[in-house]
Amino acid sequence: MASESKALPCTQCGDCVPVCPEKLSAVAIWKALVANDDAQALELGLDSCTGCGDCDRACPSHIALSTLLVLRRDQLRERARMLQRATSARQRFEARNARLQRDAEERSQRESQLQASATSEDAVEAAIARALARRNPGPSP
Repeated sequence: MASESKALPCTQCGDCVPVCPEKLSAVAIWKALVANDDAQALELGLDSCTGCGDCDRACPSHIALSTLLVLRRDQLRERARMLQRATSARQRFEARNARLQRDAEERSQRESQLQASATSEDAVEAAIARALARRNPGPSP
């Protein structure tokens, strides 16, 4: 692998393209990465780079293309994993909050129904009748 101290500016000669076993244009991917265009680099096949180093050996400018491509590919994969974990955590959080809200509403509704039934005149009259029946037991059979 070529060292960074020997690297010269890219001449865009394309010598890296025919040697790639994955048929990737390493120079085009590298240009996209230099321009901070990760989406373009992924479209060009960054995710398919195996890091074999054939492009490094073919580069007359001694640019460590495979190292750069594999490093950025791995960074993007890790970022995607982190985003997936964050999305899952957010979905769990939102589901929990929705469940807690639903439980609170159901509890409030049950309490209001109990309170309404406890204060209704029919319920009061029934409770008075039961209390009177306990105090004044009728004739025993």
